[in-house]
Amino acid sequence: MGKDNGNKYHPYKKHNHNKSKNTNSGTLPIGVKGFLCTFNTMKKNSANQCAREAFNILNEYLEKSQSVEHLNEDKPNIKPEKIETAQTNTDELDIEDELKSELNELKNDDVKKHKFQKLDSGAQGNMFIKINDKTIDPVTLGTSIVEDLYITKQQKTVNLLRLVPIEITCKSYLDDITKAIGPLLDKYFSGEPTSYCIVFNRRNNNNLERSNVIEFIALLVKEKNMFHTVDLKQAALTIVIEVIKSVCCISVLPHYYKYKKYNLSEITYPEDKVQGDSSKDVKTQSNDQTIQDQEEVNQDQEDKEVGENGAEEKGTEEVQGQDKCKTNQGDGVQ
Repeated sequence: MGKDNGNKYHPYKKHNHNKSKNTNSGTLPIGVKGFLCTFNTMKKNSANQCAREAFNILNEYLEKSQSVEHLNEDKPNIKPEKIETAQTNTDELDIEDELKSELNELKNDDVKKHKFQKLDSGAQGNMFIKINDKTIDPVTLGTSIVEDLYITKQQKTVNLLRLVPIEITCKSYLDDITKAIGPLLDKYFSGEPTSYCIVFNRRNNNNLERSNVIEFIALLVKEKNMFHTVDLKQAALTIVIEVIKSVCCISVLPHYYKYKKYNLSEITYPEDKVQGDSSKDVKTQSNDQTIQDQEEVNQDQEDKEVGENGAEEKGTEEVQGQDKCKTNQGDGVQ
């Protein structure tokens, strides 16, 4: 009896620390890339539906980009004097290509499910889709999506509102941000002069000051090329800083405002109708799309953020950061 009870109620079995790899206790891991997604928390099962839509649209455009790459790679580079020889080997090459394509399809079916992974972002109405495949660039993939939706005006998501590419995550301290953003500034700002702006959003974080981050990053950009200019409306490149709890998500995105801050719903709505239509339907759609921003404001107020304007809404934070930039535009500070 004693042995049975000991096996049944062994004290060490009560403390099982082998948690699932998909759970991260509401804190994003450091050094990962992917997409920060927002969704409407007022709808039922919106989180699961948002994740499903994110996986679908990411896989769809990833397959499109890969098919284009394969077509470019498969184009033969044949010299004129070898045309006859190449024609004799056409049948053999076709068989080999078919076998390779079949093997690739089988591999892709197995790998496709593991290319993207859903993570808890640590903020209400937000989730993070991590990229497990190192060959996938989030900015290239994300930009291809918003560019196509901007042209076709075809709405492909309902619950997934924003799909913001994230190139790197780090701890939300100024020293860590400096180290993480260094390679990105070298990549995007070491060349010819361009226009840029800095967007800073903060959720569930009281330690990082907006003005300090914006001014410091602007100085780093100026060091790369002093002729970079600040453009608050139509910047060619936007440095996006998304702080959630103790983690900072960083990326440099092209035409951020042209593509409606990577809001997939607003991109697909015709601009002429937005300007000319003042009906309730348009207002309702706009309200639905900004619910997440309002919820972030409420969350910030509940957390009692420290600072003069710590409890102001996210959009106001961006404007204040931009006003700060205007006063220092000669120095390239936003």
